[in-house]
Amino acid sequence: MSTSNKIEILPEVTLQDDFLSIEEFKNLEEEVKYFHWEYMNGTSGLEDEKTTKDYQFVHMIYCNHHPVNDSYRHIFPILKKIDPEIEALIRIKANLHPRQSKLKEHDWHIDCGVALPGQTTAVLYLNDSDGYTMFESGDKIESKANRFVEFPSWMNHLGTNCTWAGGLLRTRVILNFNYIKNGAKDTGSYTNGVLSRPAMP
Repeated sequence: MSTSNKIEILPEVTLQDDFLSIEEFKNLEEEVKYFHWEYMNGTSGLEDEKTTKDYQFVHMIYCNHHPVNDSYRHIFPILKKIDPEIEALIRIKANLHPRQSKLKEHDWHIDCGVALPGQTTAVLYLNDSDGYTMFESGDKIESKANRFVEFPSWMNHLGTNCTWAGGLLRTRVILNFNYIKNGAKDTGSYTNGVLSRPAMP
């Protein structure tokens, strides 16, 4: 990952603005227009689906050790930019949070429900909005187009909806990645057969 425009928010959290080139980001915006969004009752997968008032739309891209659809072909170059030799890919999905009249924080969670040793979570924000990602320290990452944030998956965090957003259907849209970086410590045997390196599209 390039060190240009790279900012440290917390010792464990790295933020980089203008992560993709202008051309790369425009191409990604075009691809997102063709995502097939599925309604999800809840936002973290941990809520009681009968009582939660939160919801979002999800486009799954990579899960259960293989690409889910052709979107992976367009996302693969971003993986190579994050780390050309990612040790293991766990999940990639896009989240869409509609505008609502009030800004609401979602539940605290860690991605995938449990963090494997050496697992990293990353978010690429696809448009500007008044939504954000927040950590237990109270530090917030504002949603800004082409902003990339990376942190250890064991860190509890939450996201929000939005009351205003620019571009991309006027909703808050993010790409969410979970992976094991090359050289991560204490990865154990799961990087040898249980999980797999990103496959060429």
